[in-house]
Amino acid sequence: FFKPRHGMDFDLAALDAFTRFDVDGKGFLTRHQLKCAFLALFGTKPTKNQLEVFMTGHNGGEAEPCISWHQFRECVQALASMQDPNEHIRQVFKAFDKEACGFISRSTAHAAFSEAAPTFS
Repeated sequence: FFKPRHGMDFDLAALDAFTRFDVDGKGFLTRHQLKCAFLALFGTKPTKNQLEVFMTGHNGGEAEPCISWHQFRECVQALASMQDPNEHIRQVFKAFDKEACGFISRSTAHAAFSEAAPTFS
């Protein structure tokens, strides 16, 4: 899921990702820039199918397909609304649930915390 910087809301995080990768300042992202902005926003690369959907019919007057800020915002908002906000928590839990039994024992949690932060008590 997206990782806003310093408590940004999603629109600001999306605008931040867009402007960081619109390096020429034209107001459009190329396919490669879109991949980078998507990675910065969601923490994963877009699939080929997602890229095709995002780029279809968009060229911004350029020879290479491009996507504008408004088109980018619409696409990433639609994608973000379909994501499970608890997926990251679920993945972290699964990483610690070594026996896949649906809970983390006190000893497993203690061992994980001791390994991650040995000086923390």
